[in-house]
Formats: sequence, structure tokens, C-alpha cells
Amino acid sequence: MMKWNQEAMSMANEIQQDNDYQKPISIREAMIHIQNAEYVLPGIQRKFTWDIPRIEALFDSIMQGYPINTLMLWKITDPDIKRNYPFFEFLRNYKERFSTENPPMTRPLLEDKYAVIDGQQRLTSLYIGFFGTYGAHVKSKRWADNETSTPKQQLYIDLLNDRPENDDNLKYPFRFFKVSDNKDGFNENKTEYWMPAGDILTLISTDDIFNYWEQHNLSGYKRAFQRLTDLRSQFIEKKLITYYLQVEQDQNKVLDIFTRTNSGGIPLTKADLIMAITTSMWPDMRQKTKILSDDVFKDTGFRIGNDIILRSFLASYASDVRFRINNFDSDKVKLLQNHWDKLSNAIGETFRFLHNQGFDDVTFRAKNAAIPLIQYFLQTGLYKRCGSTLFAEDVHSTEHKVADDIILWLNASFLCGVFGGQTNPLLNSLRTIIKENSTTEHFPYEEIRTKFKNTRKDITITEENIEDFLGLEYEDANVWYVLSLLQGVHNPAVQYHKDHLYPKNIFIRPQEGSDKLLRFEETMQSAFPNPEDRAFAEDRKNWNTLPNLQLLEGSQNESKGDTPLAEWAKRTGKSAVSFYVPANTNLDLANFKPFIEARRDAIRLKLLAILKPEAS
Repeated sequence: MMKWNQEAMSMANEIQQDNDYQKPISIREAMIHIQNAEYVLPGIQRKFTWDIPRIEALFDSIMQGYPINTLMLWKITDPDIKRNYPFFEFLRNYKERFSTENPPMTRPLLEDKYAVIDGQQRLTSLYIGFFGTYGAHVKSKRWADNETSTPKQQLYIDLLNDRPENDDNLKYPFRFFKVSDNKDGFNENKTEYWMPAGDILTLISTDDIFNYWEQHNLSGYKRAFQRLTDLRSQFIEKKLITYYLQVEQDQNKVLDIFTRTNSGGIPLTKADLIMAITTSMWPDMRQKTKILSDDVFKDTGFRIGNDIILRSFLASYASDVRFRINNFDSDKVKLLQNHWDKLSNAIGETFRFLHNQGFDDVTFRAKNAAIPLIQYFLQTGLYKRCGSTLFAEDVHSTEHKVADDIILWLNASFLCGVFGGQTNPLLNSLRTIIKENSTTEHFPYEEIRTKFKNTRKDITITEENIEDFLGLEYEDANVWYVLSLLQGVHNPAVQYHKDHLYPKNIFIRPQEGSDKLLRFEETMQSAFPNPEDRAFAEDRKNWNTLPNLQLLEGSQNESKGDTPLAEWAKRTGKSAVSFYVPANTNLDLANFKPFIEARRDAIRLKLLAILKPEAS
């Protein structure tokens, strides 16, 4: 070990101290750094994920001269970072399911370290291959932490043969064998010689190669000597590892770099990395978020991820919703742990509220819009009942007014697209407004509207916008939001569907030669003898747009089907006033044009009253 420490000190002196690419090092030198705990893993790293074939392929690629790709290291010198954030040793003995966690470093770190930002999977694979074991589950066995189910395996290289021809173009026979097989040395008929991969790193000089060749009774095998020479060349002599060194101690910059450059094969978000940091300090966090996400999906159909959960915590318990490492130091994670039950309850109940108000995973087009609501319900204590309260029972109650303003804010926000693009500044501003202006009897819709007036996040609707809404067709996603505004607070016991008041099939002309064409012509001629009225009726801009659309209880929509409006209204006891038109309005098909014109005017007035728009 003394020799390895001396080599490490010599290498450290060659490292430049600027953010820049450093002199390449050999694979053996990298392994020395890991052995001496000079290379460590930050909490943002994921678990080791590579399987045996991928590790064997990595060693083969090195022997075939393929590039390893550049690593990225971060030199840790800041005392606060050493004290407050978790770092881990490399995993040496991996076993599926039973030994997958990296050993934690003792805090605070006493010396400067080099945290591996990009390259964990490759370096861990090399480290396991040279010094450790890999316990892979035997598929025919039940999962158990024993040598029958997950036997420890060690990496070897056959010095006498190449791999048989294969589809993966692997040449060098690196193979994992069970430790219990005692594979070292010749096979029975001496056609193979299996050398432990760790022995490769002992071949420091040509004398070492010669000594190994003789001491292991390989002197009659020239191919073995050549293979030993090639192994030394690739793993010891050549400087195959290039790396970029980040020396700045800006943790958030490092987080951003990691997000952009990590090459583990699965795209990572900052939420994933922050979750890794959090889990390293609170191991139960990952399982708790999974349970919460599963429960929300099961109860409401909404899919929520780490992003929503973590930002909801920041909105409610921090001063900044951005994913910054200092927002998840040990004190903050302890705060999260202490308030988890309340936070998770608020998140679940908020999405139940949204589900009850007719939103689903599609119509709730920006999940970030739930974060201010979670904060509001949590801050006011309304989270305890927002998911089950029948707000529609008493339209004059303060809770009904709160729900109305929430629905108004959500629909206006979606119609105006305010949650597109960069949302951190928006969420931070909303966090402040809600914190300063919320009560159990007041959701700060007007304060939000005033704050963002004449900005890109303005939710003010103009008269021109309303005219555009009146022309929205059934298929347009925005139709739901306008119909929801007209509907107001939904009854949680009812599921609503979009519906054509006058069934659309009345107006769609069947194909020529269809049996239905004659019936269509008879219906249209009877209802609309005036050509202008018929042209109006057959124009989809009249029968497929907002004035002919409504939100209808799902069960009623299914029973309504293609029933004519007048007949359906009589059967269900609905009057013309139910559709926002004068009580004496005729609902027969022949009166389609006056009905649509009257309803268009009525909807315009209703939206003007709800949204209080400014003149265009």
C-alpha cells in the first residue's frame, strides 16, 4: 500500500488547478486513486447499474483500443461542502438486490477529494473487475443472499485464447466465474489459462511480465507472454483516461454540469439528482415518494414525479423553488423528513381536488400549476378536506368562493399558457403571493392577476380573447377550460364529458350511396327549407364550436347519445334557461340558427362577467 500512496502523491502534484482538461492518466493510476479514497462519489450519483456482460465488454473494448470517453471530476476543497454534503466510496463487492449501496464517507471530509461527476459506471466496473466481486442472481433460484442464489463472481482473462466468433464482436475472453470455482490457472487439459483480472495491475514493468510468465508455468506459451504484454500496455502503460477537472466550489454549477454531461445511458433531470442527494441523507425518501406517486395515480389517474414532490416541499418550506443543492442540505432534508406526513397528505389531497374538479392527466396540462395549490392548501390547513369537500353543496359558502377562484385561476392560466417556458421565476413569485395573501376564506386570484399584469405571465383575458374562445371547436384542448369556466365548481360525485347539444351526427353528410343519405336529406330539408339556414346548420363552425357544446354528466352523456336536443331536454326536465338562452327559446332543430346565435351572445356575456376582461 505504501508504494500505491507514493504513486498517488506523485500524480497529485501533476494535476492542474484550473477548470480544464488534465493530463491523461492510465487505468492503473485511476484505480490507485479509488483504492486510496481520493476519488469519491457525490450524493447526486445514481446506484451502480451495469451487468456482467457490460463489464466484460468494457474490458474487451479497452483491449481493442476503443476510447473510454472523457471523465469529469470535481475537486472538493470547500469546508462547508465537506461538512454538509454526503460523499461515498466506490462499490467494490456488488450483489444484486443485497449489496448495491455505496459505503458512505465519514463527514466532514478531512482532506480534499475528487468527486466523480461523470464516469461512475465505468470506473466502478473497472474497480469491481480488478479488485472485487459481482453477485448476479441465478434466474432459476429464489432470491436469497447466499452462494446458491447470488454467488460471488470474479473477473478473469484467458491468456491462451480469443473469444469464439460472436455477434457483439468481442475478442478478448474476459469472463466472470464463481469464486468457489477456484478458476485460477490452467484448465484440466491445459488449453486455457485463467488469470484473475486483478493480477494485470501487478505487471508494472517488463520484468514483471517475464516473472509472471515463468512463475505461473507459462514459459512454453508464447501467446500468453504476448497477451500479458498487451494487457500491461492497455491497462498500465498507456494513458487512456482523459478527464476534465472542475475546481470551482459552486455546487449548483456542478449540478447543472452533471445534468448535461452524465453519460450513464438514462437521461437524468435535476429532480433525479436532487432526489439522489436527499436519499443519501434520508434513505426512506425514495420509497416514500414511490408510494405517494402510486397512491395518487391509483386514486386520481394523475402521474406525478420527483419534480412535483420536491418543488412542493420547496414552495411550502423554503424561500426558493429552484433545484439548488443548498436547498437540500442536511438541515433541509431533516425538515423534509419531519414534515413528510403533512406534505404527502397535502399533495395527495390536492390532486384529488383537481380530479374532483374535472381535470385529468391530459387536461391538467402543466403539473407545475399544482405546486402553488399544494402550498395554499398546506398553508391554510384546507388540505385536510379539499379532496373530499362537496364545494357545490352551498354556492354561497366561503369555501365555494375559494374553489371558484382556484378554478378561475387554473383555467385562465392554461388558456394564457403561463406555465410554458421557464417556470422558476413564476413559481417563486406565486409562492410569495400565496404566502402573504392566503386565508381559509381567500385564494389570491386577484393578487396574482395584478402581479403579472402586462407581463409574459399575464392571465388577463381580453374581449378579443373571448371572441376567439367562441370559435373554439370540439377537438381544441382549450375548449375544456372555457367550458369549465362556464360550469364553475364541479360536484366531486359527478364525472363530466364534453357534449354536443345538437348531436353532431345530424349535421354530418353521409357518403354518396349510403342508406343514411336519403334520411339525412329528408331531415335537413324538413328542418331547413331556407337554403341560408341549412348552410348555417351544415357549417361545422356553428355545430362543432363552443355555442353548441356543454359539459354534461358522464351518465347523462351516454344516455343522451344522438337524441335531438328538444326531446332530451323534455325527458330530463331541462329548460332553455339551462343552456343560457331565453326561457321561450324553441329547442327544435328547425330553430338551430336562432338558438346558436342566442347562446353565443349569452356565453359571451357570461364569460365577460366571470373574467372581467379589458377592452382589446
